[in-house]
Amino acid sequence: MLLFRLFAIGFVMLLASPGFSVSISDVLSGADNNFAFSVVHSSDSCFDGQCGKVLDSVALGANGGTVTVSGGLLFLNAELDIGSDTYQASGSFDLGGLLDDSVQANVMLGSITLASASGPYDGVYFFEDRNYSNAVLKPNALDLPSLTLSLWGATNASNPNAQIGDAMDLSPGGLGIDLRIELSSNPIPEPGSVALYLVGLAVVGYTIRRVTQVAGATA
Repeated sequence: MLLFRLFAIGFVMLLASPGFSVSISDVLSGADNNFAFSVVHSSDSCFDGQCGKVLDSVALGANGGTVTVSGGLLFLNAELDIGSDTYQASGSFDLGGLLDDSVQANVMLGSITLASASGPYDGVYFFEDRNYSNAVLKPNALDLPSLTLSLWGATNASNPNAQIGDAMDLSPGGLGIDLRIELSSNPIPEPGSVALYLVGLAVVGYTIRRVTQVAGATA
């Protein structure tokens, strides 16, 4: 348990470094209680239109993707295969909101834009700072123990011009998207963050060593 806490602290330290990135390992498929992923669906029932008929599955494209943290925001860039089409997905989210899934508010957590050559799911998908779910790993949250990013959003919003943190509410109609994204534990530090990354690793390694020494001395 202690080692896990140290790992989680170290990972957060690394995420907080400027321009820190990790690759996307996979876009998962399955169900976590009432959260089914990763799919595009109609958005016409349940609270705020978060339910509907599944239209196509979502998978990670051949070119993969990355998640980058900078300035308190999490940026997602990935190639996604949805049905028979390939989409470029780009978005940004409030990192604090993703890490604290206890907050439930009608504010914009972030958005993802899907763009393709001629696919039917192009557009902007909005995400509220709500989890809408009884899933173990809450949607619209970043779970550090599993390095999993879960997102549940839709295209219809009361304020389509909202910025992160602005008041916004989703509504039925349009399309919905449910994603569960598995992140790699191997960082991709940019040149400016390599030093901070190494310092973070050194601090975590030293702390683990000290804890091990103290435990051995008191055993």
